[in-house]
Amino acid sequence: MFPLHVTGIADVLVTIVIGFWFGFILEQAGFGDCRNLAAQFYLSDMRVLKVMFSAIVTAMLLVFAGSAIGWIDFEQIFVPPTYLAASVAGGLALGIGFIIGGYCPGTSLVSSATLKLDGLAFLAGVAAGIFLFGLTSPYVKEFWTVTGAMGRVTIFEWLGLDAGPIVLAVFLMAVGAFAGAEWAEKRFPWAKPPVPGVANSPVVLRAFVTAGLVLALVAVVIGQPDAERKIALQKARLDAAIQSRRVFIDPAELLDLMYNNQVDRILLDVRSESDYNLFHLKDAIHATIEEIDRFWRPRLTAEQVVVVMSNDERDAIEAWKHLAVSRNINAYILAGGVNRWCDVYFAGNLNVPGPEFGSQGDEHFRYAEAFIKLRQCPTGAVPVGLNIPGTPGTDIDVSRPDQKSVTLRQFTPKIRLLKAVKAPGGGCGG
Repeated sequence: MFPLHVTGIADVLVTIVIGFWFGFILEQAGFGDCRNLAAQFYLSDMRVLKVMFSAIVTAMLLVFAGSAIGWIDFEQIFVPPTYLAASVAGGLALGIGFIIGGYCPGTSLVSSATLKLDGLAFLAGVAAGIFLFGLTSPYVKEFWTVTGAMGRVTIFEWLGLDAGPIVLAVFLMAVGAFAGAEWAEKRFPWAKPPVPGVANSPVVLRAFVTAGLVLALVAVVIGQPDAERKIALQKARLDAAIQSRRVFIDPAELLDLMYNNQVDRILLDVRSESDYNLFHLKDAIHATIEEIDRFWRPRLTAEQVVVVMSNDERDAIEAWKHLAVSRNINAYILAGGVNRWCDVYFAGNLNVPGPEFGSQGDEHFRYAEAFIKLRQCPTGAVPVGLNIPGTPGTDIDVSRPDQKSVTLRQFTPKIRLLKAVKAPGGGCGG
């Protein structure tokens, strides 16, 4: 499944090739001449709308049709976070600059590549503006980074719809915009006659519209894959990870992770709410499968380490699959679940099996009765090392034993970071 990953020199070469052809096509489309760009505001030359809308719609159709049939994982495609206030202010400034100067920042680079003086002057202004923004941005940082911050959001997610209907609507809007652009260019007397060529052939245009409509209907009819479809599509990979036990970590490794302040960790507890309230690991967050699909999976990043746990392993495995279908999520399972954790750090049985041995339990919390009795005891009657909290399950020492407890049990590290962690530093070397 896409995306295809390239690293090192290959990454640089791919970037150079794509950048070259992107600039070449823009230049061939006339985007290096500000007169062509400004003409769209007079409805006499709509090439900007046609080229940019064609590129946007083509990418949209291929991405969402590919996602519908399982070739592309849309969740792995970077969607810039939305900062509404900053976007409105920036769009207003960009629009005014575009009208006055005749270029946007990208097209000024295209123009500068052919040494057009107006393009070079505009590019110098862009550089000066970037410099001034860098000097003043600390004073308006909250406006740019906080006001209207919505995170990763798309129109179909915002409307609570599948992507298919939105894809079809945007495609039809594009076709209407192209038809309107053709009408405008012919309607006004100063409009330029169409340039003869293959692209203006009615047969070619109908073929492109038909192909686009087919792709849009694929996105509508098949729809975007939900978690269950993604799990089915990736069954072989997910089953191999489970059977090899490479994603199961020892309680001691999890405890070590809990004391590692350089790693952004997320602990998800998928047990029943009653078991969670009775006892849970420190900083563990209660989550259902539905919450994982709706909230957690779209927001987790490759920098984070996620550990899923249930009383045994059955429910945790299911939750892990819902996370692991997104390959940029670094997810693991607590081997043996909370029951094995309590075997080690509550019952003191340091010789319980390691993560290479699974748990066949029925997801019953074997220590529920013990924790209920502890809560019924007077404070003075609680065994040494256990502190009964005011809020159920949060501050009991068993939920995060002393850091020295990590060394009481040998384990083979399983956690691998998808992205390097920067060690904290300070002073001249930091």
